[in-house]
This record gives sequence, C-alpha cells and structure tokens, in this order.
Amino acid sequence: MKNMLVVGLGKVGSLVGTLLHKRFSVTGFDRQTPAEVLPFPTLQGDVADEALLRQTVAGFDGVVSCLPYNLNLPIAKPPSTRASTISI
Repeated sequence: MKNMLVVGLGKVGSLVGTLLHKRFSVTGFDRQTPAEVLPFPTLQGDVADEALLRQTVAGFDGVVSCLPYNLNLPIAKPPSTRASTISI
C-alpha cells in the first residue's frame, strides 16, 4: 500500500493524514478546504455524491475515513475493486 486517501480533514483526519504522509503518498478528501496548510494534496468533494466518491477512491490502495460514524456507509460499500478501508 502506497497511495492513501484520508476522508474527512477535521482535527483527527488532518493529524492522521500528516502522520501517514511520513511513510505513504497521501491525498485528503473533504467537503471544505482544510483550515490549516497540510503537507499533502487535498481534493474537495462530498461523500454524499456516491459517483464522485467511487471515482475518487478507485485510484488509491487504501482509504482511511475520519468522518462521523453516520457518514461512513457510502465509503464502506464494497465494490469489487474497492481499496482497503479503515474507519477511525
């Protein structure tokens, strides 16, 4: 696993992405622009847009969701080509 997507860039997601960035290629994904400058690139999008979400995660080896529990279902739906998913 080399390319990681961190979904949800609040306090926890920003920290997780920053720590993962030390060993992996990380991209962040959030509805809003992060409040602070992060050491990895970010994408803007809404997890409620399932087509955009599926298209986005397809290019990554792993996905870490730092979203509230009730927003994780679209990320956890397993298409056959889905990357590994970890919810925090």
